[in-house]
Parts: sequence; structure tokens; C-alpha cells
Amino acid sequence: MSSVEFVDFLKEIQEKWGKKWVEDNLFKAEDFDTKRKKFYLLTEFPYPSHVGLHMGHCRSYTMMDIYTRYLRMKGYNVLFPMGWDAFGLPTYNYAIKVNRPPKEVAKENVKNFKNQLIALGGSFDWTREINTTDPEYYRWTQWIFIQLYNHWYDPEYPREDGKKGKARPISELEIPDDIKKKGPKAIKEYQDRFRLAYKAKMPVYYCPHCRIGVADEEVEPGGTHERCHQPLEKRYLEQWLLRITAYADRLIEDLELVDFPDSVKRAQINWIGRKYGAEVKFFIENTDYPVTIFTTRLDTIYGVTFVAVSPEHSFVEWYFENVNNLGIDEETQKKVREYVEEARKKVDKTFEQKIKTGVFTGVYAVSPVTGEKVPVYVADFVLDEVGTGAIMGVPAHDQRDYEFATTYKLPIKVVIVPKDVYEKGQEAIEEFSLNLTKAYEKEGVLVQSDKYTGLSSNEAKKAILEDLYKKRLAEQVKYYRLRDWVFSRQHYWGEPTPMIYCEKCGWNPVPEDELPVILPDLDDYKMADDGTSPLQRATEWINTTCPECGGPARRETDVMPNWAGSNWYYVRYLDPHNKERLVDEKKAIYWLPVDFYDGGAEHTTMHLLYSRFIYKFLYDIGVVPTPEPYAKRRNHGLVLGPDGKKMSKSRGNVVNPWDVIEKFGADTVRMYVAFMGPYEGNVPWSDESARGVLRFLERAKAFIERSIKHIQENKGFKNNEMLTARLHRLIKRVSENIESLKFNTAVAALMEFLNNHENDVLDGENLEVFLKLLAPFAPFFAEEYWSRLSKPYSIHTSDWPVADEKLIEAHAEFVIPVQINGKVRGQVTVQGKVEDKEVILQIIRKDPKINRYLEGKKIQKVIFVPGKIINLVVKE
Repeated sequence: MSSVEFVDFLKEIQEKWGKKWVEDNLFKAEDFDTKRKKFYLLTEFPYPSHVGLHMGHCRSYTMMDIYTRYLRMKGYNVLFPMGWDAFGLPTYNYAIKVNRPPKEVAKENVKNFKNQLIALGGSFDWTREINTTDPEYYRWTQWIFIQLYNHWYDPEYPREDGKKGKARPISELEIPDDIKKKGPKAIKEYQDRFRLAYKAKMPVYYCPHCRIGVADEEVEPGGTHERCHQPLEKRYLEQWLLRITAYADRLIEDLELVDFPDSVKRAQINWIGRKYGAEVKFFIENTDYPVTIFTTRLDTIYGVTFVAVSPEHSFVEWYFENVNNLGIDEETQKKVREYVEEARKKVDKTFEQKIKTGVFTGVYAVSPVTGEKVPVYVADFVLDEVGTGAIMGVPAHDQRDYEFATTYKLPIKVVIVPKDVYEKGQEAIEEFSLNLTKAYEKEGVLVQSDKYTGLSSNEAKKAILEDLYKKRLAEQVKYYRLRDWVFSRQHYWGEPTPMIYCEKCGWNPVPEDELPVILPDLDDYKMADDGTSPLQRATEWINTTCPECGGPARRETDVMPNWAGSNWYYVRYLDPHNKERLVDEKKAIYWLPVDFYDGGAEHTTMHLLYSRFIYKFLYDIGVVPTPEPYAKRRNHGLVLGPDGKKMSKSRGNVVNPWDVIEKFGADTVRMYVAFMGPYEGNVPWSDESARGVLRFLERAKAFIERSIKHIQENKGFKNNEMLTARLHRLIKRVSENIESLKFNTAVAALMEFLNNHENDVLDGENLEVFLKLLAPFAPFFAEEYWSRLSKPYSIHTSDWPVADEKLIEAHAEFVIPVQINGKVRGQVTVQGKVEDKEVILQIIRKDPKINRYLEGKKIQKVIFVPGKIINLVVKE
């Protein structure tokens, strides 16, 4: 059989068995199976784009499918579901490009992806298939949003685990008496300040190319959009936000409950960015307006020579409202206004501009420790989303402040010196200060700091905070880098936000019995030039009635981000057809948490953090049974282009999975992506290596068919114990490697076995074992030959073979390296741990590859460690 004929054979059997497995629901997971242990294996569901599966999908889904098939054969009740994260910009942009409705494009994309996954041999439970764009799915995404709107977070509420903090119904929020006296509107406004879903005007990143607002997490360093890589700008819009910051501590502390790699845990902790420090008030001169500043270095406060606020800081609005009372001249007002307008358009996620820019506002702040006046600047290197959006400028002890002060010729006052400098006396301190060419950012001993001079940094932080707290000028706080999650998008393709606005009643959620709020069909899905949503053109859909007063009202035209449906999809897999609730309680208890979650490293902050937050909220309100959604998380590596670089169209190094399946057959591709490198490693694609795997399968076919023929012609034929022991050693190696996700070494073990026994034949029992070991990697191939042995359908529901440890031990083999004059010249394999060196020497003399190094030479000394090594010292 030629290679072309063999590939045709592989394609024929993959179509035959792939279709049958789906028709038979062979891989359906059973709810409440009491005879088998459950195992929920989750892999990140894809954005179904028009180009079909990419090689990354192919590799990650195949590796998890291998693991899944192994677990099923080991006797687990495995849930291995698949669905579609179909609300996304790729689908939306493509639909606009080809001038077709996004839902039609999405439907075709999903169909194509599903067919490709079936062709690849994915053993998914298709009875649980979900699609985030299905109204029956996003009905529950909308329901979750409404629950968030109707709840607040009580940080002092005692939980069952003995800790504090839990979401509670907004109706349980205690309303102050003075608010109650003002009536229902005041009460609702007060509640709105605490809701877990709330609306606020804020700066957002806007992509002119995609014509949408994007979240902070979607901004690349340098201020470009992660989707289109085009420059972004900032705009100020009313946005829905989710109060993820309320869960920040739990998101950090509960990492102790899960089996995540340390790198993943660090990424989560760093993204949340919890810091302990102090909030200090610098009052604007001759006013009662405080600029509140968060700092972790209160020990440097005597070195403050300026205050700077971000262009988005609330001080800016206050400043322009009070500019006349402040006595600011028109020229200064103009400069500040122009600077703010320009700075607010900038997007730079690096925060490391070479030249720090700012503008003096003409006003001064009063130092809370010295009473001295310091100038107030608006500066673009101060970020509104970091701390309080304001800094106390300490140029001598912060490098960015130093650069700013140098640019604007502001004083640089040293107030911290190294301990050894302090101990040398005043002259050394003055010399240190005069020779300062960059900020001294380390801790040390305080100087020029009034009564705190001589204290260490740690001592001074405590003492200064205590004194300022008594004056109500500072308090100890903890701050987070994490900001509340912007949950609005001004485009068409997304889950409609289930909120209604009434001039009289304000915002109210759509009644739950009216869910889902379905996306209307439009004639034109393009974004407006000003960035407003196409949904604003759907007037019939927008105009509705207020659920509170029954008067005229308008629907929200912002949709949810594409993250919305992917934050809880793993829960819906458990009960995808339930029309009464998000998930049946008993099913949730049976299946959750997810036992193993496979995904990409790029999702270890955003998706993992968002989904853990949503799940914790669902846990608080009694929808799910565990505090964490994922018991274990691992990140797979990437498939690189043949040139060793990340695949991209611009590089021309993209490998299409559909093309290689057509070229080599699905079983070849599966075995190759498992064999090409470690699970977590980034590995380049190689057609030549794939051909090597194809040749292995072709040889395996000949080996299996020859064994079948021999079995048929020799009734009662049995292999000798040595060959059987080697097969059982293979069982052990493959099993251990799959368990530890070392799929590449498992395939290597199969190849090695065939290399050693290609000219042998297996008896019936051993042939069944060999096929079972192949089954997770080459499922179509294994199923075909299982059926030719007339075994019960299917091999994938048969029992995984168990290694006979006694048999392996009885026929233990030792590979002994052979050194000649200290250099390894080969190796010999012996049965058992041979103690007699003469036996080893006899084997060596029969090996022509080693023996040629002994010809004409005399062995003077033999160094032999039984079972380990033999070294021959020889001389001419």
C-alpha cells in the first residue's frame, strides 16, 4: 500500500467512525452515575471564526481528548463538553466586511468548527453543546447581570467557612434615616452606590478602527487594541461596570484552595495588585477641597515638592468649576484646558514616556506635615486607574518624580539616606544629597524630617501615620491595581444588557419573566462614525414601558462584552436545556468543581479572574456549591510556524489544520501534535516529522494485520513471557505518561515498542492491549482494527489495560552503558540485574558495534556496577 493509499484509508475510517460515534452519542456523560467516579475535564471553548480551526485548537483539543479517552477507559464518568464563544469581534467584523447578518455568519462558523472537531476525533459530549449567541443561553447571562444589579457586597457578613464577606440582596442594605426621609428616589440613588452592577461616567478606551469601546485588559502596551493592533483613544461615556473589586481579597486568598501553577497564581495576584499603605489629604490652599493621595512610602512625605493629578482626576472638574474663585489667570486656564483635552486622548499602557509632561494649575496644596505650599500639576504620567489618580511628588525618592522635577526645575529634597551614610554624620548626608543623580528609592533612615529624623523607614511610616490619623489627615488603607470591570460595549454583536431607563424611575432591570431580551435584526450592522451603537437605530426595539411605573421608557443599547458568556459557560454545560433555572442544584453538586481546566497562558489573568469572580458571586447567591470553579488548571503551549515563530498571516507561516488532516489523516495529525513536544511547551510545526508519524502508523498497520493473520492461522498461539512483559512495561509507561500529561513520551514509548518488535507478532490478548494503548492517540485506527478482531463496540468504552507488576519484575531488563577508556561506546540490555561481569563481557563481545573498539587490544581492568554501568580499561 502506497503512502497515498494509506492516507486515503485513514480518511475513510475517520469519516466512518466519526459519524457513528456522534450518531450513537458514544461519549455522553451520565448525570448521577454512582458506579463510576466523576471527572469534569474542561477545555476553553473557541471563538468560531470563518477561517476554521487553527493549529492551536488542534493541539490543545487533541491532547485533552487523549486524556479524556484514557480516563473513560480507566472507568471514570467523564464530562468533556464543547460549545461556542460566538459573540466576538472576529465574527462581527467579518459579517460587516461581507455585508451579512452576524448571526448567519456565526451559525456557519459553528457548523464548520463542529465538523472539523468531529473529523479530528474529538470525543465531546455533543448532547451538551452550547452557544453564547443562542437566546436560550444568553437569557441566563442576562439573568446573572440582573442578579448582580440586585445585590450588594457586605464585607462584614459572616460566611459558613468562618470568613467574612458575601453578596446580599440590595433590599437588605441598611438605609440611613436621613436618606429614608428624602423618599424613594433618594433611597434608590443610595442603593445604586453599592450595587454589584452599576452605571457611571468614566474614561474608556475607544478603538476608531473597530469603532468600539474596549476594556483595560484589551489594551496592548503602547496603547493599541489587542484585536486589530490599531491605536486607541480615550472617550468619556456612561458605562455599566461590575464591582469585581469587592471580591479582590477572596480572589487572592482562595488561590490556596486550587491546584494552579505558581506562575498562574502570581499572574492573578499581580493583576489584582493588592497594596497596603496610607491615604493622605493635601488640601488646596485656602479651600476645604482635599486631594487624597495613596502612598506606600509615607516615610518620604517630608520630601514632597509638588502634587500631581491625572488628567481624568475629579480635581480637574472641581478646578474648572472654581477657577474664578481660585484667582487663576486666563492664560493659565487656557494652558490647563488644552493640556487636559490633549492628554485625555492619549493611550499608553507602558507608563514609561521618556519625557514626563505636565502643566502647572496655578494653585498650591498644603503639606499635611510641614504646612508648606507645593505646586499642583496635571500630569499624564499619573494614571487615574492607579491608586487615587494623584501622587505626592517626592523627586529624591521616586524616579518618575525625579524625571518630572528635573524637567520642570522643581526642588529635589533628600529625606531618606542609607543607614551607613546616616551613621557617618551630617557631612556624609550632605555629600550624599549633593551627589544624587537619580532617585534613591530604597528604604533607609530619615533626615530633614522634623521629629522623625533618625527613625528607620518602617518606624517612620507607623509614627507619621499615627500622628496624621489623629489629625484626620490620613488613614491606613489597602489598594488594588484591579479596577471595576467595564461591562459595556457600544456595538451590535453581543448580549443585550437587560436594563430599561425611565425618566421618572431611572434604571431598572427587565422583569425576569420577559427574558431573554433578544437582539433585533437590523438592515445595517455597521457602527456609526461617532462610535454609537447600531442598536440606537432599532427604535421599535428600544421603545418600551417602564417595569416600575408603566410609562414610556427606553432599552439599554449597550451590549455586554464578549467575556460575558464565557465567564459561566462551564456551569451551563451541566444542564444546557434547563428552561427553569441556570442549572439544576443536584447536577451542580454532582459535577462541580471542574476537575481539570486546560487553557492558554494568555487567559490566566482576564478570563480566569473574571470567571472566578462570577462563579464566586453565583456561590454567594446559592446557585453553585463550591467556592472555586476549577480544582486544577494547566496551560498548554503553542504550535509555532515551521520557522519557529508564532503563526501569523503577515509572516506567511500559518499551518491550516484542515489542510494537514487532508494531507496526512486525522490520526496522524493527532499523534504528531501529541508527539511534537511537551504539553506546556511551544513547538514548531514540521511536515517532515508528521510524515514520520504517518510512517509509524503505516508500519503499525502492517504489524497488526500480520498479527491478526497469524492468530487466525495458529489457534491457541501465545507470546512468550518476555515479549508479554515488555508489553506490560509499555502499559505502565504509557499510563504514567498520560497521567502526567507527557503525551510526547507516551507516543515515543509506542514507537519504541514497534521498533523493537516490528518483525514479531502478537497473540490475541496482547494485540488487544496494543490497540487499547493506541486508542487515545489514534482513535479511528484503533476502532477499525478492534472491529476487525470482532470485539464488542467500542474500544473506547473498553477497560484500560493494567500492568502486571510481578511479570514486569520477573523479566526486568537493564540497559547498561558500556564505556571503553571512559568513553561510552554503546549499551547492552540484560535480563535481570546480572551480578557476574563475565556474562556482560560475553554479550559485549557479540555486539559488533562495541567489539570493534576492542579489536587488537587487551582488557587490563574492568570496572562493573551491576545494573548500572561497565567500564573497560584497554591498551594496545
